[in-house]
Amino acid sequence: MIICNYSVLGIFLPRRGRKSRNKQYLIVFSPPFGGRKHGRLNSYDYIIIDCGLKHELLTVNALTASDYCIVPVQAHFLASEGIPDVLELVKSVQARFNPRLKIAGILLTMYQSRPQLCQSVRSSVSEIYGDAIHVFERPIEQTIKIAECPAVGKSIFEYAPKNPAADSYRSLAREVLQLG
Repeated sequence: MIICNYSVLGIFLPRRGRKSRNKQYLIVFSPPFGGRKHGRLNSYDYIIIDCGLKHELLTVNALTASDYCIVPVQAHFLASEGIPDVLELVKSVQARFNPRLKIAGILLTMYQSRPQLCQSVRSSVSEIYGDAIHVFERPIEQTIKIAECPAVGKSIFEYAPKNPAADSYRSLAREVLQLG
C-alpha cells in the first residue's frame, strides 16, 4: 500500500474560473519507485499508473511516486492546446514533491494517418515541443479493434496482434525501454 496525503491536493486545485476544455490522461511509469524498497513491487521492472489528468490526489501521488511520465495527447487541435497545463502540473510536482520526475515524452493517440488535421497536430506538437521534450516517433493508431478489446476481455496483442494499433504499442514499448 502506498500512503496518500490529502494535504498535497490543495496546491494543485485549478484556479477559479479556469476550466479544462479537454479530457486528457497522463500515463506515469516508474522503474519501481526510484529503486526504493517496497516489498513485492521490486519484482517489477516497470509499473504503469494510468490516471486522469485532473488536478486530483491520485494524479499528484502518481507523479510523486514516479520516475517518468508520458503525456498522451489526442491528435486533435483542442487536445493539443492542453499540453501547457500538463507541463505546469509536472513542474509543480517536480518543485514540491519529486525533483527526479522526468517527462519521457509526448505521445499522440487516436491518430489517423489520412486526415490532414491529425497530420497537422503531429507536426505542430513536434515543432513546438520537439526540441525540449521527446515526442514519441509513432502515434497510437485509432482503430475499431482497440474499442473492441475490452468487450472481449483481451489485450490488443491477443485480439488483433497484426493490427496497426498493436504495432503502435510495440513501438512505444521499444522507445520506453530505450529510456532505461
